[in-house]
Formats: sequence, structure tokens, C-alpha cells
Amino acid sequence: VTRKMTVTQTVQAVDPKAHAALHQNGGGDEIDVVGLSGLLADAQTALAHALGSAIHNADTLAAISTLISDGTIILASQAEAEAGTEATKRMTPLRVAQAFAALSVLPRSYLAGLKLSNGTDATNDIDIAVGTARNNTNDGNLTLAAAVGKQIDVTWAAGGTPGTPTGGLSSSLTLTNDTWYHVHLILVSGVVEVGFDTSVVAANLITDHSATKFRRIASVRRLTATNLAFFQIGDRFILADPPLDVDADNPGTSAVTPTLLVPLGVNVEAILNVHFFNNHATISYLYISAPNANDEVPSETAAPLGNLVASNDMARENDKLQVMTDTSSQVRYRLSASNGAGVTRVRMATLGWIDRRGRDD
Repeated sequence: VTRKMTVTQTVQAVDPKAHAALHQNGGGDEIDVVGLSGLLADAQTALAHALGSAIHNADTLAAISTLISDGTIILASQAEAEAGTEATKRMTPLRVAQAFAALSVLPRSYLAGLKLSNGTDATNDIDIAVGTARNNTNDGNLTLAAAVGKQIDVTWAAGGTPGTPTGGLSSSLTLTNDTWYHVHLILVSGVVEVGFDTSVVAANLITDHSATKFRRIASVRRLTATNLAFFQIGDRFILADPPLDVDADNPGTSAVTPTLLVPLGVNVEAILNVHFFNNHATISYLYISAPNANDEVPSETAAPLGNLVASNDMARENDKLQVMTDTSSQVRYRLSASNGAGVTRVRMATLGWIDRRGRDD
């Protein structure tokens, strides 16, 4: 027996405004089959509501997607969140976190703190204060959260404090007298450490100890079985016992490029005490310059002039000068006249140097 049922009820179109008002404040009834059919059959364009109302009333992903695709709500991209320039788009928690992460990136070439000093065992140890820096390729921050102590005469090992230092020398190197060692902030296994390397770009620390990021923060000198004594103030490294690096009797009038006790492999600004002696009727001008500049003759009237001048009327001149070095630790000096042995003499004592340590890169 088959019974045939005939549905005679007329489907009424539902006014979306009235329906939204009915459910706006949490009405207990829900959309039934007939009401839903009416909504679908209605030729009117549905009114877009706020996302919160849409979730309450429709409670479907389809409705939310419609609102988003219609432009009612547009979410910011990661690039827009990090740039911080988008004023109308919405931010998800993920995008907020990405924006904060972008703000935590240090400026290009940044370096602060990380002051060096000779350790308790001044013969072999170097202490490094807390600080932070951008790495050499400007794609990561390196922060030293606690002061570190490192022994230059012991193979590198993680950790170390000023009171209990650990080894700092890259394992493939042998400690050698009269050698410059660059001090690098390095990232090893996700931890920020410090190490010594003869390479300006930490090549040995990278190979020997799998350092993945680095930043050169200073350079230290190994003398004969002891470290060079110094103190640091910002970018200035001042020697405890300045050496007399130049003592030239009657050096001639050609350019001379003496090597100073300043770091090798980088350009620094040497801080010099200069003494010029010329006990002769012929006036002589002394010009000290950076080797990277042109080699030019000093003069009384033409550029580049001179730093000091002396003759028998005033045979001795002294001055404190700062001169850029080349990567061979050299400066250049030249005289307009060199009037004989015991008559003309140039002396330079190196007081220290100014090392920007990559701040301008």
C-alpha cells in the first residue's frame, strides 16, 4: 500500500532584517527547515552583519567565509603586521606575535655593552661584560646575558665566568706570541658564546666549533707569554703601557709606513703621541696620513700642509694625533726635509686605538 502525501504549505520568504533582529540578542529559537528554505528562496540580497552576529545567528563557516570574501573583514598579512603600516585590516594573535618579533630586531650593525677587560689572571684571561649586538650579516641578534670569562691559552669550551673562565681559543689554532686575536661573539648550538680567532670573520670558530653566527667585538694582542694590558671605554681601547713604535733618525723625504701596536686585519683609528725634532735652518714639515689616502708631499702653503713643523728656531714639536690605519696596522708619514743624522728625528708612541667594530657596516 502506497500513500501519497501532498505538501500544500506555501513557503514564505523571510525578511533577513527581521530575522536578524529576532536572533540579535540571543533568541532561543533557531532557524528551522522552512525558514532556511525561505532565506535561500528570497531574492533579496542578505544584509552583511558584524562577524560576531554572524557567528551567533548562522554559526557556520560558510557564513564567516562569505563575510570575509565580501570585504567586511580583511586580515593583515605577516608583512603588513611586521611593517606596522596597515591601519584598516584586522590582526590575528599570530600576526600580533609576528609584529612584536619584528620590533625586537636590533638596528643594522648595532652593538652595545660587551666591554672587554683583562681577567683576574691578566696573563691569559679576558673578561667580557653583558651586552648585545646584531650579527655580521644583520640577520640575527646576539645577546650575552651574563658576563663571560675566557682563557686565550686553552682550547675553546662553552660557558665560563670572570671568576671561573673556560677556554676561548679555536681548537685548530696554536697560541703564538706577538699575534693579534679577534674576539668574536658567536652562536653555538643556539647559545651565545665568546671565542678567540686569528680570522676577522671567525672562520676557525665556524669550522672548529660549528658557530652559525658571529660578530667581532674587539681584538687582543698576545705578547711574549702574556696578554697586552688595556682598558676599554666604548670604542676606545687604551694601552696600559704605550710602546714607542717609531723612533726614526733622519728618515728621508720619501713616505714611510711604520707598523703600530694596533689590531691587524681591520681599519682602526690609531691614537698617537708624536714628537718631531729638526734642529736645522731648513724648515721641515711632518705629515702623517692614512695609507689608503694619496701619498702627498707636506708643504707650508699647499694641501695637505702638515701636522707638525720644526726648525732650529723651534726644533721640537709634540702633538697628540688620531690617524686611520690600513689592515696591516700601518700609518704613513712623510717629511718635506730630512736634514741629517742627529738633526731630524720622528718618534711615535701608540696610546691606543678607536675600533668601530663593524658599527658602520
